[in-house]
Amino acid sequence: MTMSVSTRMTWTWALLSVITAISWALGSKHGDQPFEPNIAITLAVVVFSLVKVRFIIREFMEVRSCANWIKRLSDAWIVAVFALLGGIYYFA
Repeated sequence: MTMSVSTRMTWTWALLSVITAISWALGSKHGDQPFEPNIAITLAVVVFSLVKVRFIIREFMEVRSCANWIKRLSDAWIVAVFALLGGIYYFA
């Protein structure tokens, strides 16, 4: 079964909205406790963000129907950004 483009984009948008809500719930301060940095929460929010970027690149920028080398290049870019953010977080 193949979905129409509008149906697939609608489901992608809904999934991106859910991921955004989860990231916000994880990363926001709750209650009266003081804010404390947590590496696990930071890593989870960054990973969720990179997953969102991949969905956006594949679906909304139409890389899904491009040549395989473009798909691999976009995935490599996402991995490079993750490594760069991890390095900045680790060394800063």
